[in-house]
Amino acid sequence: MIYCMGCMEEIEEAEKTCPYCGFAQTGQNKEGLLPVGTVLQGRYIVGRAIGNGGFGVTYIGLDGQLNRKIAVKEFFPIKLAGRGEDGIYVTVENSEAADRFKNGLEQFLNEAKHLARLSHIPGIVYIYNYFHENGTGYIIMEYLEGTDLLTLLREHGGKISYEEARELVLSVLYILRNVHMNGILHRDIAPDNVFVTTDKIVKLIDFGAARHAARGKDDSAEILLKVGYAPVEQYSLEGKQGAWTDMYEVGALFYRMITGIKPTASIDRLREDTLVIPSELGVAIPPEAEAAIMTSLNVESRYRIQNARDFMEALGGENFRPAEWTVETTVFEGDIEVKSRFFTKKRVIMLVSACLLILTAGIGAAWMAQKDVAVVATNIKMADATGKSEEEAKELLGRFGVKNITVKYIYSPYAEERVEYQNPEQGSSISPDVSVTLTVSSREKITLPPLEPGKTYGEMEEEWKSKGITTKKKECYSESVEKDSVIGYAGCAEGEILDVSQPVPVEVSLGKKSDYETEVPDLRGMKAADALKQCKALHIAVKKIKEVKENFLVKSQNIDPGTTINIREDKLILVLEETG
Repeated sequence: MIYCMGCMEEIEEAEKTCPYCGFAQTGQNKEGLLPVGTVLQGRYIVGRAIGNGGFGVTYIGLDGQLNRKIAVKEFFPIKLAGRGEDGIYVTVENSEAADRFKNGLEQFLNEAKHLARLSHIPGIVYIYNYFHENGTGYIIMEYLEGTDLLTLLREHGGKISYEEARELVLSVLYILRNVHMNGILHRDIAPDNVFVTTDKIVKLIDFGAARHAARGKDDSAEILLKVGYAPVEQYSLEGKQGAWTDMYEVGALFYRMITGIKPTASIDRLREDTLVIPSELGVAIPPEAEAAIMTSLNVESRYRIQNARDFMEALGGENFRPAEWTVETTVFEGDIEVKSRFFTKKRVIMLVSACLLILTAGIGAAWMAQKDVAVVATNIKMADATGKSEEEAKELLGRFGVKNITVKYIYSPYAEERVEYQNPEQGSSISPDVSVTLTVSSREKITLPPLEPGKTYGEMEEEWKSKGITTKKKECYSESVEKDSVIGYAGCAEGEILDVSQPVPVEVSLGKKSDYETEVPDLRGMKAADALKQCKALHIAVKKIKEVKENFLVKSQNIDPGTTINIREDKLILVLEETG
């Protein structure tokens, strides 16, 4: 038996063409790429090239020692490097190219080092090994079975529903939140770099740091960047990049998935912004989600959603955990005609005002509901506490008058105990009364404490706070647990190692469901004011009535008298008529 170099499946030696993938056993990669059958480190066999970008090549491979499929990524910037006479060793022609190659290679392997430490995060490709060889660098990583989002979109007519897109975007944001916490940016989020495995797990692939590190002044931005997804700061070598850079790309990804249209290039939007909001393209989308997308796509980075956590909250997914994701069968009927129009600053303000206050504590401006009024915060800038010990960070922030500091801990077997992530981020405009959250790495495993029967949420909350744990109350009915007492953890269990970057959902008893039941009185013919007083006394919610005059009577009610309702769930609608 031998292995096919096209798919690494075992085949009969006599077979000239693989029965699984159709790869000819005499086949080779195109000129300039590693020859099929090249062996790295004495154990990794290189097969067919499965991905080839401007700064790297990815091959299918086989770990000869463990007999498993792998992916082999080679740092190979085609504008800087070539191959030696053996067709394997990587060469660089001149000193300028050599410096750029060296910087890119260093970043390439350094990022592999960091990503290898994040392999426990769902959505990160597992890194098995990384090393120098043949004058360049290689990353040996998990081989993914499945397809990228670009292909999926093509198979489904160019776009998917808002609900499907939201689920996928939340998966991407969950990954990014954890990646950013460890000081890594992706910088190349686009449909072809979002992968959905055959197990329906969303993965982020092809981190773009090395590409930027190896970029030269004369390189075309269109070659290096994905136009439509790249924010303006990526068009300049001096552009300041951060988590907000990835948020623009996520917003562009979201926009593309639900509209079927790639956003206008950010650099062109500086001159005239013709980006049309999704709802005007016929997309069924909640207004708060639309506001989140358009805010993330703000050309000016300071006005964007600044980090993954805030984006998740804006989509109502603050408690999201990665789950299986699948695309329902949908058919895209024809192309959408896009009418060019100027997307005004006023429209952005109105959208965001009505649906989402872009607010992390510390953003320089917020918009008030239904008003084109900017509220300017103080000019104090958030200091950089990352990399410092907890004590050093508190001392630093104290010098700026910051008193409201919350510390959360995240387990890491590698990192020293230091601040890994801060919110608000460095450089954000803040006021002294801002609440700052520091996430500190710890070698100690932080676990959920056991719940004591009969304890109220308030009593348990003090214990959680002392351990650096934040919680989120989830109220539900209980026939056996008294009102306000803790029932249990939601979606997790005591003793579980925490992801403290998110609040732990806790189920808290509302008491018996029957405690909230009451009969609807007959309000017909009553004065409206008296009817409302009676409903208030019975704790029955009534849909807001615009105006109540003395001569208004209740003409009808939507729930029949004598019907038993739940005062927490049901709302009474009264129809009034004017008499006299």
